[in-house]
Amino acid sequence: MKKFLAKVMAYLAFCIILMVAIPAIIDPYNVFHPLSARNNGIEPNKNYVKMTYILKNPDKYDAFLFGSSRVGAIHTEKLEGLNCYNMTYSMGTPAEALANIQTMVDNGICPKVIYLGVDNLSYTVDPEAHNNDASTASYEYLKSDIQNFVNHYCNIFTTTKSLSVIMSGEKTPGVAEIYEYGWWADYDYESSYDWSNEGITKGSVNRIDETLSEIRQIKEICDANDIRFIVFTNPMTYMTYEDSIDNGYNDFLSGLAEIIDYIDFSEFNGTETDHSGFVDNSHYSAQVGDMMIEILNNYK
Repeated sequence: MKKFLAKVMAYLAFCIILMVAIPAIIDPYNVFHPLSARNNGIEPNKNYVKMTYILKNPDKYDAFLFGSSRVGAIHTEKLEGLNCYNMTYSMGTPAEALANIQTMVDNGICPKVIYLGVDNLSYTVDPEAHNNDASTASYEYLKSDIQNFVNHYCNIFTTTKSLSVIMSGEKTPGVAEIYEYGWWADYDYESSYDWSNEGITKGSVNRIDETLSEIRQIKEICDANDIRFIVFTNPMTYMTYEDSIDNGYNDFLSGLAEIIDYIDFSEFNGTETDHSGFVDNSHYSAQVGDMMIEILNNYK
């Protein structure tokens, strides 16, 4: 009997090492070490890492900027009179911003200003689908049930799949700045994007009404907590912008105008042949981000 129990204990110990210890040590998405993210070539789960960081430093910032990776080109430290942190994460939606903002307020974090960058991704990306992916699962989803965290990250198969990238020595832009500024696109960011094969960047759903409702809820939280709420549209490439206009973007903007005045940065979208303001078919450059900041600093 003792030999049997010893074998069982050894097997359990092996399972724990295999399913918990190894994933925690390798930690491809930096969720086991959210306050000391390592640049291993895999983009951290920025929603989880950034929310953990902010909740651990509740008094460090008095403003936050939310949006998809597109707002990652905005160097928020240049916003005058504010200590603003850029909460950008991959394909971030207003629904996820709403959840983060509610979490902040529930934990006593009430900034002076909240900025929200919107565009066609805001209503064509399904926020629920993000919770199915280890790289984009939201802080609130992962904290709501420990099983959600375990399913994503205590998984030796997910961990081993990441090893080829980790071993390649590749680096991910913006990891070094994640604990001070939050943005990822610096002024010297070099792109090898092939504009001869330009595509259109958008999600796979159309949830205009739901997204507008989520933005309205953000405004209600801001109004209730004396937080200034500023919404702006992100510049898009000419092709993406034209496609968006043909597929409901004006309806989205009309609905947005009924909720709040917003700043429209469509003038920075470039032309069919001029892509000088963009690093690829989805992201504008930090130089364009500075042009936007100049307007945001003078916005009353």
